Amino acid sequence: MKSCTTKAAWNTLIFFFLLVSAFSLSGQVAPDFTITDSDGNNHTLYEDYLDQGKSVLLKIFFTTCPPCNQVAPFMEPFYQEWGTGEGDVEFFELSDKAFDTDEAINGYKTNYGMTFPGAGSEGGSLEAVAPYKSGDFGPFTGTPTFVVIAPDGTVQFDVFGSGIEGQFDALDQALLATGAVKPVEMPEPVSITGGVQTTIGGDPLAHAIIEVFASEAPGAQLIMADTTGPDGQTAFTFFEDSISNDAVIRARKNGIAGNGLTGIDLVRIQRHLLAIETFTDGYQYLLSDANGSNSISALDLVEFQKIILDIKSDFNDGKSWYLVPEQVEIPLNGNQVPTGFTDYIRLSEVVDGTTPLAFKAYKRGDLNGSANPGN
Repeated sequence: MKSCTTKAAWNTLIFFFLLVSAFSLSGQVAPDFTITDSDGNNHTLYEDYLDQGKSVLLKIFFTTCPPCNQVAPFMEPFYQEWGTGEGDVEFFELSDKAFDTDEAINGYKTNYGMTFPGAGSEGGSLEAVAPYKSGDFGPFTGTPTFVVIAPDGTVQFDVFGSGIEGQFDALDQALLATGAVKPVEMPEPVSITGGVQTTIGGDPLAHAIIEVFASEAPGAQLIMADTTGPDGQTAFTFFEDSISNDAVIRARKNGIAGNGLTGIDLVRIQRHLLAIETFTDGYQYLLSDANGSNSISALDLVEFQKIILDIKSDFNDGKSWYLVPEQVEIPLNGNQVPTGFTDYIRLSEVVDGTTPLAFKAYKRGDLNGSANPGN
């Protein structure tokens, strides 16, 4: 009976000892340290980081350590994900070897594109990592060893995952467990620029309205619009994910109907109608159709005369300018006014660089290019 009682007491004592030891090990807080990084900047763990509510990730390494070099290319992208020190977390590379001078640390950082602080023996790294190599936080099994420290000083020692992906998943979870919030990746806005110029003369067209529609379908939703300045230029900035892949860009201008329209243009149309000098380009047919009948006749001459004499202030359909995508050719369709040509540019093609945001402008009735592009 005595022996049984003694054995039971001994087992209880061992269990209690192990429990206390485990509690003591997990309850330890990070010792403070001050290091000078390889660029000459001082860092104090508590004052500069933990007391400011930041979590800290320590990577204990040395510059010629093969396993350290395997994870090194992934450290900077991981640092970028966590906000490059501007968010809730700061990273440190601390060498545990005396031969790692500031020069060696800087060479290592340059080699792997690292922007977070690193320190070698000259900056006090040996003293900073000594507590984690002592066994006080658990067995030190070599480099790299990752240590995650919460703002209250709580230590997660030797954070480990299987393989590169597993390692960084484990570090992610360890940092999140400290209460750190990973920055939300915001998409970069897309900016596109372009312009409108006259076909004859190549002058910039001011006051053109550039509009983005949800699709090429008639009546599609207008998403955004801009007006060209004196330089004929337009610009849009937007988040690509917020706009439909079917979005298109169209251009228009509501100008003065009589701009550039003279007797010389009427003579040119007459010569075409009399077969003295027929048109040789599709745009000539398009610009000579004053009444929108899709044909050219003496009735168009009458309409143009009314505009010149101020009997009428505008064309029946209100269209003074034709603005056509730069890459679109207005077809020559026998003796007919061309119709059905593409009048838009796909926004996605501008974004990916396939198609420029560029329109060419034709003034209705102006066959010799005398129109003022600002009117």
